[in-house]
Amino acid sequence: MGVQNKLILVVEDEPAIREMLRFALTRAEFRVAEAGSAQDARLQIAEQRPDLILMDIKMPRMDGVAATRAIRALAGPAGKTPIIALTANADPEDAAGYIAAGMIGVVEKPMKPENLLRALQQALSPGDAQAA
Repeated sequence: MGVQNKLILVVEDEPAIREMLRFALTRAEFRVAEAGSAQDARLQIAEQRPDLILMDIKMPRMDGVAATRAIRALAGPAGKTPIIALTANADPEDAAGYIAAGMIGVVEKPMKPENLLRALQQALSPGDAQAA
């Protein structure tokens, strides 16, 4: 499938969730970069050039929706990086708002590793970028 070794930026303010995601992603042969806030994520995007961003929705100072809008405003390829929401608020109305902000999909917390990996496979597979 060719998605292994892709760089995933995890934007999550809870260290325990970042650790769980790092474990699951590295086990699935992804490379992982981490940011504890939306502000840190913007620096990571410039430095690391991730293939995909997993974005927590509820974060202090700047939430995931505002962060996604800020990323979409970036010039060049960085502004087009696929973003998947990580949230406990994944009802259809909330999900529609995340998609409207520029995200390509939603993974519900608490997350099941198989759901996360399926969303990543869909988002990173050629021709299926909008299918997360």
